[in-house]
Amino acid sequence: VIFNVRVLSTGFDYTGIDCIVLGVSTASIALYYQIIGRATRIDPEKTDALIVDLGGNVERFGRVEDITFEQGKMWRMFGTGGRLLSGIPISDIGHYTREDTRAIDARAEAPIEIMPFGKYKGNRIADIPLDYRQWMIRSFEWNARNEKLRKSILTTL
Repeated sequence: VIFNVRVLSTGFDYTGIDCIVLGVSTASIALYYQIIGRATRIDPEKTDALIVDLGGNVERFGRVEDITFEQGKMWRMFGTGGRLLSGIPISDIGHYTREDTRAIDARAEAPIEIMPFGKYKGNRIADIPLDYRQWMIRSFEWNARNEKLRKSILTTL
């Protein structure tokens, strides 16, 4: 029997562990996955493992068997019932699913129609004076984070 609190959570690799009692709640999917992983190590002497969760972690994150990592617009982690586990605040876990991410990705692909900042914030990009839009294209430092804005401006020139 091993009893510990946050000492053997990471960097401990004994494959024979066949029972884990989660005595506390964690807000970290990474830590939860790591702790549960201690019991899922393959060992010739072990046929199964028991997880006892006293902290509501399985309810929050789902069963470890259900966790998947999927590549869409970005890598995402999903749990039981397709609930989104990564890239969102912990308080939002359980509120978004795989289907929600498809809608989010579709919105992300839509062109920007309203200027999001600066002198013309809130105005339709097509209504911003032409010389100002041309100046933006020439003067801004464009990168992956603002490429969608650049493309939206270019379509109005």
